[in-house]
Amino acid sequence: MSIKDEVKAEQQRILNEKMEQRQVNEVKYKVDKKKLIIISMVIVGILVSIFVATRPDEYERARIKEDIRVKELVYNNYKNNTKYIINSNTIEDNISIMDISHTAIVHAKYRLDNNSDQTKKGNDKLNEVIKGATKTLNNSILIVLNSENLSYEDFKSIKSTIQDEVVNSYVNDENKELYDSIKDKYYYKEIADSLEESRKDQDYQNNQSRNILQSNLQTGMSESEVKKLAGLPNDTYKNDEAYFWVYDGVVLTMKKGYVYDITYELE
Repeated sequence: MSIKDEVKAEQQRILNEKMEQRQVNEVKYKVDKKKLIIISMVIVGILVSIFVATRPDEYERARIKEDIRVKELVYNNYKNNTKYIINSNTIEDNISIMDISHTAIVHAKYRLDNNSDQTKKGNDKLNEVIKGATKTLNNSILIVLNSENLSYEDFKSIKSTIQDEVVNSYVNDENKELYDSIKDKYYYKEIADSLEESRKDQDYQNNQSRNILQSNLQTGMSESEVKKLAGLPNDTYKNDEAYFWVYDGVVLTMKKGYVYDITYELE
């Protein structure tokens, strides 16, 4: 081998050694980097665990404090809403007291039934609300239903409160019997009102249908288009020239399968 070849071989050997060393360094760098990431994650996890472990009492105290605050707010709202009318003997004020008491009982009962931690201080306030609201509710019912000036409209305004599924559990037997006697008094009046309300609802629905029908019907529409829009007519009749389809408030003159004319009936 010539000197030139020897030099060239030596250079190639040195180059190969450098490449091998670079590969070793890259592998080592990747391993070290992965180790560093793992170590960092472990450290972060430890720090978070230490942070959470050293402060649960503070978070728990804050949560309980807020829970108590909300429950006391229910109590304070009830007291504030009734304090100016609590001793009134008027029907209007006592109907208001019944509504307020109803709302307070429902709200307090919901809080108690859906309470996850059962904080005693807050629950005491809620139980005070239910106790106080039950008393004022029954007192007000007694005043209202025994009033000589009780009107049917007054009776209707308190009916939903007394019949409420939750509040009904807090109304005493005496008041329930009193309510039933008043209810019997207005039995036929309620039936008449119910029928009148149904008639009004039906009239409203008919008017709505009539308005939709009248605003969308057009001359030139085919029989199938009319049926798709308005359904089958309420009545039909014919003469020598045309068929007539009768809907609520509308009479269609049909010729050769199409709307020839539209007549709107006077109400």
